[in-house]
Amino acid sequence: MQWISLSLIAAFFYALRYIFVKKYLSQASSLVITFSVRFFGALLIAPLAFVIQARDVNAGLLMTTVLATSVLTAVSSVIQFYSVKNYDISSSLPFLSFVPFFMAFWVYIIHGALPGKYCIIGILLLCSGAYIIGRQNAGHTKQPAAGGGAALFFVSALILGLTTVLDKTAIESAGAGGVIYSICWNAFSALIFSPLFFAGKNSNLYISQFKSHFRHLFIQGVFGITAFAAQMLAVEYCRNSASNVVYVKSLTMLQIFFAVCISSVIFAERGASDRIPASALMIAGAAVIAAAK
Repeated sequence: MQWISLSLIAAFFYALRYIFVKKYLSQASSLVITFSVRFFGALLIAPLAFVIQARDVNAGLLMTTVLATSVLTAVSSVIQFYSVKNYDISSSLPFLSFVPFFMAFWVYIIHGALPGKYCIIGILLLCSGAYIIGRQNAGHTKQPAAGGGAALFFVSALILGLTTVLDKTAIESAGAGGVIYSICWNAFSALIFSPLFFAGKNSNLYISQFKSHFRHLFIQGVFGITAFAAQMLAVEYCRNSASNVVYVKSLTMLQIFFAVCISSVIFAERGASDRIPASALMIAGAAVIAAAK
C-alpha cells in the first residue's frame, strides 16, 4: 500500500536528517538549521506548483492551518535540533514516540474519531519499545532518562501531536492535498523565520553560519523536504480512514529505530545489543498499526 511505503520513506529520511545534523552541523545555531530546512525545502518543492492543479481549495482554512502549524513546528524544530546537538540521539530521540498518544487525544477533540483497538495496541508496543531504548541508553551514557534531551523531545512530541492532526485539516478539510500543503507550508515557514534571520540582532552571525555550512545545510534540507512531503502524501493516500494521521505518524516513528541503529555505529554509542529486543518491539508495533488499517 502506498501510504505504508511513503510513511517508511519519511521515517528513514527523518532519521537521516538527525544523524546528519549531529555529525556535520553541531556548531551551527538551531535557528539556522531550522530556517535552512524550510528555505531549501521551499526552493526544492516550489517547481511542483506549476504542475499540480489546485481544485476546490478552501484558501482561508488552508492558510489558517499553515500559519498555526508553521509557528508551532518552528518551536518544535528548534527544540529538536538543540537536543540532537547537545545530547545522545539514542537517549533522547526515543521520547518522540509519545507523539501518537498526543495525536489520539487531538484527533478525538478536533475530528471526534479514535483509532481502533488494534491500532492502539500497536501504538503501545511502538512507544513501549522506544521508551525502553531511552532507558537503556540513558543508563549507558550515565544521563537521567527523563532529563535533558529526553524532556526536550517529550515537549516536541506534545507540539507535534497537535500539528500533525492539523495537517489532516489542511490536506482533507481544506482540500489542499499533500503536495500543495507541502509547498505552502515550506514557503510560509521560511517567511516566518526571515525577519529573525535577516533583521534580528544576531543576523550577521546567522548569515555567516548559513554561508559557512551551506553545503551541509542544503543536504539536510533535501532530507527534510523528502521526509515531509512523503509524510503528507501518506496522509492523503490514507484519507479514507478517519484516524489516518495516527496511522501514518505512528509508522513514521520508526525513525527512532533507524536513528538509534545508525547513531550506534557512527557515534560508537555503547549498549547496541541491549536495544535489539526493544527495537523488535517497535517493529512489531508498526506492523500491527499497518495491519489495523
